[in-house]
Amino acid sequence: MKLVLVQRGLIDRNSELGKKYEQRKSINKFYKDAHFHSTEENTGLLTNAGFHSFTYWQTLTNPADKDTEQPIPRFDKGNFVVIKANKEYK
Repeated sequence: MKLVLVQRGLIDRNSELGKKYEQRKSINKFYKDAHFHSTEENTGLLTNAGFHSFTYWQTLTNPADKDTEQPIPRFDKGNFVVIKANKEYK
């Protein structure tokens, strides 16, 4: 059995920052072609691909604050989320 680990970082479309980027993407050369997705959407896609055992970490809970922020578990407050998941192959 082979274990595959995926870690994906994203700006959550439903976050304050995600909404701001989505509104301004047509005039921004860096993310004008970006497709923003919610953490739930990404989790659903990974689940459909056979991944499980999800762990979430979030940061940028206050983007206006310029201090370094340590990641915290879950995905309910942060603008940037990392999803960690596993998949086994036989």
